[in-house]
Amino acid sequence: MNLGKLGDGTFLGPFLSKASETMKNGISDAIPMQKNEKMLEKIAGKVENGIGNDKKQDFRCKPENMNGGSTMKIWAHRGCSQMYPENTLTSFEKAAKIPGLEGIELDIQFSSDGHMVVIHDERVDRTTNSTGFVRDYSLKELQALEIASLNGETEHIPTINEVLDLLGPYMRKGLKLNIELKTSVYPYVGIEKKIVELVKERGLADHIVWSSFSALSLPIIRELLPDADIGMLAERASDCMRIHKAGIGSNALHPYARAMDLSKEELEGMTVRAWFLKHLYPEKPTGNRLDLKALEAQGITDVFLNEPEVYL
Repeated sequence: MNLGKLGDGTFLGPFLSKASETMKNGISDAIPMQKNEKMLEKIAGKVENGIGNDKKQDFRCKPENMNGGSTMKIWAHRGCSQMYPENTLTSFEKAAKIPGLEGIELDIQFSSDGHMVVIHDERVDRTTNSTGFVRDYSLKELQALEIASLNGETEHIPTINEVLDLLGPYMRKGLKLNIELKTSVYPYVGIEKKIVELVKERGLADHIVWSSFSALSLPIIRELLPDADIGMLAERASDCMRIHKAGIGSNALHPYARAMDLSKEELEGMTVRAWFLKHLYPEKPTGNRLDLKALEAQGITDVFLNEPEVYL
């Protein structure tokens, strides 16, 4: 694998070389290379009280006060993933119909035969009736797996083509799609080029936000799409900023909302799309609501939520 070239042999240029040099100097420690649900829950426990703050941050509020004049942009995290199985056509369709929604976030990986499928975990264990790594299943095998849904019904792991068929009409009317490249654990060589070619063919490139925990994927996207909207994913806001400044091609930060260790002033002028953890279908909703104005006061401009429907 030559990380300095695209699939057609084109060199990536200054983005990757600068990012690689920065990683050699220690920033690679800030890039989570083994992200999974258990690890994220462990992180959540460590930073629940806020990093760099003496007082506990509590972003909850009463439902009737949760918007309070906020200009926060709301994204559906893996679709409407509290009420429906995550990353399924149902969760995406329900989200796309929410008035005022900024966009939908999803995750892509390769099947063993090179098809792009939409699933978060590197293993199928948590969300399907089987076990093993996504990369070890063919597309036919993956789509035969069952995802438990409402009323005893089942869903399947969709391809990105199926999702774009569904969401394309909404995207042409203004809905955005955040495609997270799941390349921090397995690099899925060539996935960047393949997904960029697909969205360009469909005329949807201008409606996509790209993100990844891998600082090696983002400069490839920037090389392929010079005007792309690209967010650096990491745990802490400072990690996102540090890697961003290394020149990996990002123009936005995607930190964990409970790990905002930079001030609003330090984030001035940046798009900051923050993510949360837990409470995915079939877990029961907690009934708690976020105070969006409190999040805005920390410099957050957008949030990825499992229950976007209750905020819009």
